Amino acid sequence: QRPVRTSEILHNANQWINGFRQSEPRWWTNWEAADEVTCPLSSQPKWLPPQESEIAVPRPTVACFIPAVWPVEQYVLQEMALTFALGCDKCVIAISLAKDVHFPPRIGTCELLNLHTIFPASMAVDNWSVTNILQKLSHTVALASFLSRADWSCLVESDV
Repeated sequence: QRPVRTSEILHNANQWINGFRQSEPRWWTNWEAADEVTCPLSSQPKWLPPQESEIAVPRPTVACFIPAVWPVEQYVLQEMALTFALGCDKCVIAISLAKDVHFPPRIGTCELLNLHTIFPASMAVDNWSVTNILQKLSHTVALASFLSRADWSCLVESDV
């Protein structure tokens, strides 16, 4: 992958937008690193800073929520925590255990939370039934809405 200059993004975005206005959408035009883009001062957008080079655009934050069965899925959860979950700004593994069952507070950067202790009246202990799966999924979504301040929340299935 090569870095993409802001001027290339602006050029292609304008081409794409103008293409819809003209009923001729255009595909992305790649510029090689050696290519220089010159934009006459009269045609440079007013909102673009003069002599603009690269702009650091903050990436959106992502929170990952993983409903899972502990300890049955512990190895796949460890693998997930050591791979893609490293890209999550927040990672929560939602399990549902009886209050007296012990589990680690974290796997890698992922926090384990017991849905049964958070929602004791409505979340049953894991039993692998369809009802429990739907129950855990809905409670994980509710948990995500309470905990996440991220731009994106991603619900990740552990057994697929």
